[in-house]
Amino acid sequence: MCFQGLQLTILRVRASAGEAVLSCLFLLMLTASLSAEAQAQMAPLKARSFRDRVVDRISLNDKTQVWGMLLNKRPTRVLVNTSWIRTNCPDFYEKDVAPQIHASQTVTNASLAEILQKEIDLAATTEPETPQRTGLLKEILDRLMPDETAEPVFFILELPKSRVTNVESQTEARRELCRLALLNNIQDIEETHWKSIAEQLQAIPEAERKLTPPQATNDDQKNLELILAAVDVRMNAASRLIQTGSTVIDESAEPDLSLLLNSMLGGNVQSLLGELLNEGQPRQPDAPPNDTLPDAARRAADTKKHSTVVLSGFDFDLATGSATVTRRLFRKGENGQWRLLLSSRETSTTADVKPGQVEAIENDPQVKEIAGLVEGLGLGGGQFSNALQMGAVVQNALGEANQNFEETIQDIITIRNLTRAQAPPVIVVQDSRTP
Repeated sequence: MCFQGLQLTILRVRASAGEAVLSCLFLLMLTASLSAEAQAQMAPLKARSFRDRVVDRISLNDKTQVWGMLLNKRPTRVLVNTSWIRTNCPDFYEKDVAPQIHASQTVTNASLAEILQKEIDLAATTEPETPQRTGLLKEILDRLMPDETAEPVFFILELPKSRVTNVESQTEARRELCRLALLNNIQDIEETHWKSIAEQLQAIPEAERKLTPPQATNDDQKNLELILAAVDVRMNAASRLIQTGSTVIDESAEPDLSLLLNSMLGGNVQSLLGELLNEGQPRQPDAPPNDTLPDAARRAADTKKHSTVVLSGFDFDLATGSATVTRRLFRKGENGQWRLLLSSRETSTTADVKPGQVEAIENDPQVKEIAGLVEGLGLGGGQFSNALQMGAVVQNALGEANQNFEETIQDIITIRNLTRAQAPPVIVVQDSRTP
């Protein structure tokens, strides 16, 4: 009886491991071959009245109406979108706002620009000539030290009592929607219906929804490393690796599915059996912390003489039908140590799987190859169907991870990551207009 029970336990463990391995294989395949799909989005509902909005309204004695987030009533202070007020209140903007914005602007990234210039000069004398990389670095340098400092995205408008005729403030619930919309970069909040803004906020995964303002970092060295790493990614000079357990695989490589399947299956069965047969015994050491680059990834990067690594990882729960994809960006410093610069997580569930998505994966040539391999290992049927479903879940999480990672890289190259963290300037309007 004991031997028969152990046999049944091994079979159940093997089946569970089989589903996990198949899902792992699909992730490895999808990571290397995922293509972005454009998704149609419905246009947000436009607001028709003050009650439809999330922004507050301040009326001035020259009939100008300023929409924004009221910060203080005495004196009247309101957070305003520069683009909106320039478009919708052009006369007021040109005469009362623009001159003060230009007068208050300062170069905030001078020290970062200085060390970036030193990096460019050093590379010119110590590294093989790479015109495209050097050109991109110089573009970033120009953005850090522009001839004319760009206007802030937002500014705080302070209005004297003599200029204000009425202040209308939204309810606290609407104001909270406004605050969250600003933090999460939702566009056109001045003209959008509050219901559409609530829907856009709800569409943002909870783990990604920003609740507090970004904190500006004065660490010029880290900002420099972020720039250099982003340029490496853009120039395809970074190692893109996938981590599954203790194994690290190059995204650009085409793995031997047969060897990989047997290796992963054996490892999963051994691990699960070990947990069952050694319950209560000390566990094996955990994987390296998330801020540490695995040794295998270091060796892979050193082989290619890369100083930047993009490491992808994944985790899935067959019981709940969810999958999480992580993206981590590492950079090797002058001291030879690898430093974690960015980390992000994207999660998807079976509820996100679109009609026809599973069938499309099943018809992929590589998936058909896997189907043939698993038959020889005693897997298939329901396990294979479940793995296909998990493959679709992973595909969705991977698509979100790819999109958000590329947007972050673009923000670094355009220095939007720096400008967004800067405090908005305060523009104090005078009691009367200058002739």
